[in-house]
Amino acid sequence: MRSRNHQIKFYISDEELIKLRKNIEKSKLNQSEFLRMIAIDKEIIVIDGLGDLIMQIKRIGVNLNQIAKILNGGVYIDCKIDLEKAQRELSKIWQLLNLLAEKVQ
Repeated sequence: MRSRNHQIKFYISDEELIKLRKNIEKSKLNQSEFLRMIAIDKEIIVIDGLGDLIMQIKRIGVNLNQIAKILNGGVYIDCKIDLEKAQRELSKIWQLLNLLAEKVQ
């Protein structure tokens, strides 16, 4: 009698199958061992708040693009307020990243 008596099936594309086979080959495990290892032995980490972090990074990118566009256009304006805003947003992002890193550890 088998010690593992449950079979699980799922479908993947041709490209995914090629990538899977390459990863199995690299691992030096057989297919069953490899799939069990990545499905059962691997710890799953869910990070809440990642969407907020991504949104803040996008906002900073927009602000910096606006500043760069103005400066590259040869127009000199005082960008101090925009830079301070970007700096505050970066500070918030660092705080979020630190919180997320603590959750992961």
